[in-house]
Amino acid sequence: MKINFVKGLLLAATLGVGLSSCSVATKTVEAEVATQTLLFEDIYEGGNEKSITLNVAEMLGDVDITKIEGATIQSILVSKKDSLGLSEINEAKVQLLGESEDLTMVTVGVSGEIKEGSQEIELSILDEVEIAKYLKEENVTLVLDLTYIKDQEVPQNYEVGIKFDLEMNEQK
Repeated sequence: MKINFVKGLLLAATLGVGLSSCSVATKTVEAEVATQTLLFEDIYEGGNEKSITLNVAEMLGDVDITKIEGATIQSILVSKKDSLGLSEINEAKVQLLGESEDLTMVTVGVSGEIKEGSQEIELSILDEVEIAKYLKEENVTLVLDLTYIKDQEVPQNYEVGIKFDLEMNEQK
């Protein structure tokens, strides 16, 4: 029994060393997307969505998207800079949609409580979402989903700012 246990430990250690020697050298890079403005018109009580399609290479600037090994969202900030601020909504959510058919819409951030008088909120990031495959596409669609407390007659602008943490392959 002890021999099998020792053999198992040696096999696990050997596999661990073998796998770690094959791992790709990466570095983490922070990328901030220029603030995107989305105009909401024909606003009804409940859920309202607006989207904008962005070219990933332009969105990430000087980042070589072919070197992306992994990606997560560091932060998402939603703001409305007028006298009413965010008082007309009670929930916000940001989703990403890829061009490929296998890249379905994925929720990446959701709001908690929106305090009265707030002009901006930082969304809670959903940690389990791996988004590297979305950032390897030519274009990605950013969707802002807001839940309004009541119908609105005046069009409204919201701004969305996103920061990514990108794991970049140093060898490519």
